[in-house]
Amino acid sequence: MMSRALKPLFLAAALFVVGLSADAGTIGQAPSVPAASTGTLHLQDILARPDVEVIVPPLPERLDGPAVARHLTERYADTRQDCGADDRPAFLCSGVLFRATVPGPYHTWNPNPASSKGTVSFSWLRQDAKFRTIYTPRYSNGFIFFPSADAERYGYHAMEIVCVYPLDATSDARTDLGCGPMPSHYPAYTRPCAEQGIATGEAWVALYRSGGFICSFDVRIGVPHSATSFRQMGVAMAQLPERFQTTNPGYSYTDELLVRTWPQDIHTTIPIEAFFYQAGTANGPAYAKVDQRDFYQVAGRWVPIIRMTMPATEAEDARFDYLPEDQAVPLPAATARIRWVGTQSSYETPAQPLVADGPTTLHAPRGTVLATLGQPVNVSFVVIDETLPPGDYTSPALPLNVEAAAGSLPPPELAADRSYARIGYPGMLSSDQIWVSYEGNGTHDTPFPKKTAAFNAGIPPSWLGPADRMYYWVKRGERILVSPVVHADGAP
Repeated sequence: MMSRALKPLFLAAALFVVGLSADAGTIGQAPSVPAASTGTLHLQDILARPDVEVIVPPLPERLDGPAVARHLTERYADTRQDCGADDRPAFLCSGVLFRATVPGPYHTWNPNPASSKGTVSFSWLRQDAKFRTIYTPRYSNGFIFFPSADAERYGYHAMEIVCVYPLDATSDARTDLGCGPMPSHYPAYTRPCAEQGIATGEAWVALYRSGGFICSFDVRIGVPHSATSFRQMGVAMAQLPERFQTTNPGYSYTDELLVRTWPQDIHTTIPIEAFFYQAGTANGPAYAKVDQRDFYQVAGRWVPIIRMTMPATEAEDARFDYLPEDQAVPLPAATARIRWVGTQSSYETPAQPLVADGPTTLHAPRGTVLATLGQPVNVSFVVIDETLPPGDYTSPALPLNVEAAAGSLPPPELAADRSYARIGYPGMLSSDQIWVSYEGNGTHDTPFPKKTAAFNAGIPPSWLGPADRMYYWVKRGERILVSPVVHADGAP
């Protein structure tokens, strides 16, 4: 359906570019350094600015509401016959696989813990397999699964559809995962279709018209020609005008697909693409909001609520619409943070929101870079996007070298109340140009020229921040000397 790509990382101070792409939590493209670059951050460039800029380019399409609505619409209209082979039925890559639900004492996406059937009932909607309502009148909402091909890409739990019916089959009363006969109701005529020699949609409809008997097409993994068997469901549905009847609203004329039961509480790996409600239902929007809020709190992943408008007649098509006002949980912003990892120290910035439709500039404070003087470093950024499954969306490391200073200085001595720092070093000359830098509420550089002995550098209260660091540097002719970076909280 879609791949994840987080593209170039740009270090403005040194003009380095790194390419990054991600698909289901993996990063595919290695960083590159332009030939014109030396691969080194020079000290004079570092000191000329308060930080190193990291520009994250516009993200590709997120799994936000408009994107999900578009994907559902595209898969609904995708009437392919199979997913590339006769043992890969079309439901693996097309159509809309959904489950209608009602509020209950357990998470709505869990299998009913009271059911021993071994499968969970779903419906599948496509332009050539449609019906007028999601289920019986007491159902107004539910959830939609990713097709298996996309679920696998994102690392979600693999779901298996074991059998399908062109109409609801009262599968709770059947044996063999709901795919077998009904022991109490003409078992010879409700056996699986293959056991009765029924291999076509036309033959299925003839059986059904002969006495209301319903049999299943076997499409479980490993069954030969499962794509052909699945196609018969659509062939049969095309000959069942009752799918759009209104005279018996208490009965469901939907199709039924049985998905093998998955474990309870696999919140982070269940392949939910969206919650939905049926347009025109009284309780649907409210119930869908309850489900969306519950899932976000438990799984930590945002999925949209989609308004699903069912076709009233064979000539109409279903609609899938995303409406911001339907959402109980607003779409979280995508954020990113920088990782700056040297051989002796490392730093990670707080997460910052990414611009929706353009590049975003993140900042690695100068002290972070100075703490790695003379070291090789690896620079990367991490994207946090709650529309994606939990995972590590980290760029490849961009290897850089940070130029060493011409000489070293003793660290500043920071007062306990952070009101001043004692600055002093052997051989201080009146011609030395001295800058004291404090990173707290911003980065502040204060020059102290013509010093020949240790002195106190005052720190205004307005400079102080939650994670303060300070250092100083000296320019002596063409030479630059830099002190160690001191953390106000004593951290290394």
